[in-house]
Amino acid sequence: MGSETGTTIGFAQLFQEQLNKIGVKSYIEELNRFGSYPNMTHLLVFTATYGQGEVPTNAKKFGDLIQNAKIDKPFEFSVVG
Repeated sequence: MGSETGTTIGFAQLFQEQLNKIGVKSYIEELNRFGSYPNMTHLLVFTATYGQGEVPTNAKKFGDLIQNAKIDKPFEFSVVG
């Protein structure tokens, strides 16, 4: 998730709790710590902007990280902003 003030982190955590309740395994991490996840089937990105539409501090590296990640199998993705 990407969040400047922490509000979006809270939303992502609530969503993860609901996934867990229905038996869906999930992992939550800041976007700047994105890596290769061999069991990933769906990437769900929770993020926000701040100021004049700027990227949150904990998400600024995500673009480079996902381009350089060693991802061997296809996955679906969704973005919640």
